[in-house]
Amino acid sequence: MGGESVAWTTLGRAMEAAAAAYGTIYGVKRTTIYLTDAQKQELEVLSARTTRTESDLIREGLDRILETHRAKRRKPGALFALSDPVLDDPRRVDEALEGFGED
Repeated sequence: MGGESVAWTTLGRAMEAAAAAYGTIYGVKRTTIYLTDAQKQELEVLSARTTRTESDLIREGLDRILETHRAKRRKPGALFALSDPVLDDPRRVDEALEGFGED
């Protein structure tokens, strides 16, 4: 009886580990997306043509979208518009300050 108890405990631990790992493979999480028939068909063709997995192609597309939005968030806008091409461009600050403080 003692050996049988150990076996069930080991099985229980294995099942807990499997449940915790469900949906995670090599540092990625499993999710579900819904594609139109046309999207799915094009994805299959592209996957076969490039010998890349559909998942890999979807992740690449998502990365591109996320990077675009990250880049938009990082660029701070001016607090107000001066309608002056020199003063509105932070790369031209030296030009804008030329002669400042000189008497």
